[in-house]
Amino acid sequence: MKRMFFGSLVIIWALLSVTAVWAHPTSPPNHDSYVNINEPDENFNNDLLELSASTATCEPTSITFLQWDLSHIPTYSEVPTATLTLTTTYVMNVEATQVALYATGDAWTEDTLTYATAPALGTKLDSQPVPSAGAALTFSSDALRLYLEEQLAENRIASFALQLEGTCSSGLTLVLFNDREQGADVPDLYLETAARPVDLAIHKTGPAFAAPGQPITYTLFYTNAGEIPVDYAVITDALPAEVQVYDYTDSIILPLPGNVLMWELSDLAPGEGGVLTITAIVSPTFTGLLTNTATIATPLFDSDTGNN
Repeated sequence: MKRMFFGSLVIIWALLSVTAVWAHPTSPPNHDSYVNINEPDENFNNDLLELSASTATCEPTSITFLQWDLSHIPTYSEVPTATLTLTTTYVMNVEATQVALYATGDAWTEDTLTYATAPALGTKLDSQPVPSAGAALTFSSDALRLYLEEQLAENRIASFALQLEGTCSSGLTLVLFNDREQGADVPDLYLETAARPVDLAIHKTGPAFAAPGQPITYTLFYTNAGEIPVDYAVITDALPAEVQVYDYTDSIILPLPGNVLMWELSDLAPGEGGVLTITAIVSPTFTGLLTNTATIATPLFDSDTGNN
């Protein structure tokens, strides 16, 4: 963690109580293809996206994979709204058939994907009835939204698998979708995001009583009480004029004018914090009440300024 002393500097940050929401249409996908269990070493990148099953219990024959790069979206964003939409090109024997959406691994590309190399299905995010040919299939579950929030905090790639489920034809059930190389209505992932607020906190202790002319020690406990890292923050402590600074934690060289001390903090992980101390001598001629307040602040939106 980095700490350093500021020179004579005034910092003013306006913290908004309302967080803006940004739209992020991300179509088309960076990669899309399907695999077929009967041709495990074949790549089907040049075809329409296909889902198929050959048993009444919808045991999958073809599974479709989709992947989006989310690196243009700010890290750790909240996702209030998310939808994934595909346009149905052709359907056959789909009465009472559903399309299930899964999160899946992202170590694949559309040029190399085969059934033999395809990632395993992960968490099921949603399931929707197969629409008629030409209609849109849209997923918008809360599980999809939460998955995208998780990915924005990790590798910033969204990777999905789709397969049939429910009741299928005893012969062959088939659904085709436009892919990014064919058709005007390509698969579309739409997100609305908001900056996730931080929550910095500081607590200060000191003696209840002190004698004139004697030293007193203030202790500052600070922490990142939020869920995301904080790249930059400042702790400020304006000591009463009736005390003279004698010692302090870390690399402060001199007090700022007005008995003000400042520390710069960087790279505070969630749950990370530290302790600072200040020792000061009470004026030998002073009697009365000493008031001392320390603050911690960041340019980011802080969700709870009451503990700052």
